[in-house]
Amino acid sequence: MSIFGKTKGTDMEQVIEYMAKAESDGAMMYQFLARMAREQGLPEVAKKFYNIAMQESIHSGFFSALNGKYDQNFWPLVAEIQKLEASADEKMPEMIEGLRKLGVHEAADELDTFMAQEMNHGKILAELLAEHAPELCK
Repeated sequence: MSIFGKTKGTDMEQVIEYMAKAESDGAMMYQFLARMAREQGLPEVAKKFYNIAMQESIHSGFFSALNGKYDQNFWPLVAEIQKLEASADEKMPEMIEGLRKLGVHEAADELDTFMAQEMNHGKILAELLAEHAPELCK
């Protein structure tokens, strides 16, 4: 049984929307905590925060599905995301250069890695679209 949209339009919609945002924000916060723990030489603590972050992200998706936040026919959304991911090399080099100018070279290097990952996400999404929704490919 699908949970898609089961709370949309009900008296629970607002609280479910709040929970989706709270869980999404929680995932971000726990990723931050994991990074700070790693920087402070606490790899086991970082791992625990990371695992919590992953669970919070799952919770966010659950609440988003309950409220039908996105269209159940998700392939058009994937097509839009694919374009953004694949174009990471258009805006991110400017951010990387800005970090370098600030002397934050380690962060610039990491953002450069992120840019490559984002572009790879675009490639993966393009492959999925070609296989499952070729009509959306250009």
